[in-house]
Amino acid sequence: FIQEDNVTLILGDNLFYGNDLTSYLEKAYKQKEGATLFGYQVNDPERYGVIEFSSNNQVINIVEKPENPKSNYAVTGIYFYDHKVIEYAKSLEKSSRGEYEITDLNKIYLEKDLLKAEILGRGSAWFDT
Repeated sequence: FIQEDNVTLILGDNLFYGNDLTSYLEKAYKQKEGATLFGYQVNDPERYGVIEFSSNNQVINIVEKPENPKSNYAVTGIYFYDHKVIEYAKSLEKSSRGEYEITDLNKIYLEKDLLKAEILGRGSAWFDT
């Protein structure tokens, strides 16, 4: 049913709040190609997928629950994808946990240099319930 449409995925156990949240979402929605995920600074990044940034704030890696996180920015549960997401998702293989991992899907976009991250900053809140 997606066909040529872009899609948004929001994990059901996440809550978001913030004054600028709408503008972040609208910006991601208007993107025609690639994927956008949202990062949020946390005190315990080892519990989450973590975004690693280059010196010019480009995403260079995403690591799921790293022992030694390279940043304190967790990947939140909201993702915007172009219509190619279905094609990419079909290419995924199950992880050692026996599941298809959203991090693996995001890494496909990263490898194609089509992944952006928006950081939810001051005045925003994210709760992974």
